[in-house]
Amino acid sequence: MRGTDASTAAVHNFDNRSDRYVIPHDELFLGHFEFTPRNQRHIITLGQANCLGNFEERLHALTEKEAVAEGSVV
Repeated sequence: MRGTDASTAAVHNFDNRSDRYVIPHDELFLGHFEFTPRNQRHIITLGQANCLGNFEERLHALTEKEAVAEGSVV
């Protein structure tokens, strides 16, 4: 016999426990983790009036110093 989904000898637990066991990001206890400062990149948001035909970069790149510092974090 292949698979046990039709068998009465196997116990399958299809109970959705995500509401009880998956912790949302805003409820995590962060005491076990060290604080790591993040490089916040400047993002330009466009509106309806200026989005068409706009080919400017919306996400500003990090400077060389910032990129090296971010890459060396261990």
